[in-house]
Amino acid sequence: MSQQSSYSTLIQIYAQNVDQDANIEANPRMQILRKAVQIAAEDLGGEVTDRIVDCDGKETRCLLAIRTKEYPRGVGITIPQGKVVYIYDAYRDGKEWGRKISAAINQNYSVIAVMMAQEKLGYRVQVKESQAGKQKNVVVSGGM
Repeated sequence: MSQQSSYSTLIQIYAQNVDQDANIEANPRMQILRKAVQIAAEDLGGEVTDRIVDCDGKETRCLLAIRTKEYPRGVGITIPQGKVVYIYDAYRDGKEWGRKISAAINQNYSVIAVMMAQEKLGYRVQVKESQAGKQKNVVVSGGM
């Protein structure tokens, strides 16, 4: 039995409707989102795709999606009314991989956006990552 879940974020793309055929290269926020997804997929040993699958094998097409070994059904991204929404089948996701993948994309998006803003203001940007148990910490700093 499928248990479709969605998770809204604070990330906004500012477009009326962004569908699966959107031109990602034309929108800087979409470029940040794509990069955030690619980094999350690399960090989690997954792949970027445009489809997710529910536990019954039904495919759903998305703008972007990540599938990993631990979560082969995948987490997809849709952008209704300009708001990024993650969708996935949470049925039997006891280790909450759907939320972990979504959180990784959110963190990457925030880091990339801060870095780009600081660079635009003329700062030299440094990023330091550390691992504290299961938690990944990222510190972005900029200086003149």
